[in-house]
Amino acid sequence: MPNNILLLGVGQDQLIMIKHARELGWGVIGFDGNPKAEGVTHCDHFVHCDIRNPDEVECYAIELNKKVGIDAVMAPATEMGISCGRVVDKLGLIGIGERTARSLTIKTQRRLEFKSLRVLQPMFDFTSCGVYQREWLIFPCIIKPSDKMASVGVRYIENAKELAEAKDWDIVEEYLEGWELSTEVLVFNGFFMFATADRNYDKKLKWKPHVMEDGCQFPTKRAPNILKKVENIIGKIVSELKLVNCAIKLDLLVKDNLIYVIECAPRLGGGKLSSTMIPKSYGLDWWKTALKLACGLPISPEELQMKRKIYTAQRYRFPDSPKSHKDRLSDVICEGATYEEAVTNAERAIT
Repeated sequence: MPNNILLLGVGQDQLIMIKHARELGWGVIGFDGNPKAEGVTHCDHFVHCDIRNPDEVECYAIELNKKVGIDAVMAPATEMGISCGRVVDKLGLIGIGERTARSLTIKTQRRLEFKSLRVLQPMFDFTSCGVYQREWLIFPCIIKPSDKMASVGVRYIENAKELAEAKDWDIVEEYLEGWELSTEVLVFNGFFMFATADRNYDKKLKWKPHVMEDGCQFPTKRAPNILKKVENIIGKIVSELKLVNCAIKLDLLVKDNLIYVIECAPRLGGGKLSSTMIPKSYGLDWWKTALKLACGLPISPEELQMKRKIYTAQRYRFPDSPKSHKDRLSDVICEGATYEEAVTNAERAIT
């Protein structure tokens, strides 16, 4: 009987993971809140359910495990780490358990967790803590909800009046100007950080108060000493949280040679960095390697060695008045012989 992997989310972004599972001879069980998601017809078994609800996911996972068996679970490119962690715990699978997943997914919990670990991050406060009296709070600042993804609810606040009138937010952070990075990490036998991209925020405040990234460039132009500092931060997080055999993604900001952790999520990232840009640039099937890790399959050293180095850049098409990344219409990913050429090609292609 073939092994089965449960994917929480089987939309367009997850089609690549389904393809890799097929190549490994694995069956695919898909859970998704959209019964017409692109990957539904590619699943051996599909359940229409609320994948943001750990209780509901647990119930269906236990049922499917009894019927056909579940040998691995993943939530690539979706903020479903908590539900994924619940399945990991209940079925004894490889991955990040619910407690750690929750502390990395809920922004307020992540800020407190990293504060206790003394990981550098923007200064912050919560709505319940009298933010208006905090000495550090100067304008502009950033507010965001605690449990949303894809920049939903992230807003740039310019003065006290805007902050007082703002609704539906849980956390306020200092606004930092700097060079932003995104990196993907596989944790096993230590950790492997091959994918570090420069996030493009040229249009960061074009649609303010909403804040949005416009793609990225890969590999990063940052100097090796900065990347070494990033590795040290990742090493500390991996060690302190006792992470093993899993994938994480981080967003970071570099300012005055200091590195601030903006996000650390218990999953493979979306936005096509790990699924598309890494294979194009380095010749590495990053998602396939992550899938093998989740399935407990051996990973050879060759799978982690760069086959080539090609620069890639990504840009998005937005509607006239987007409010979050969910409003993106499409994207382009272009190659180049140099970093600058890849960026130029992407900018031209998106116009």
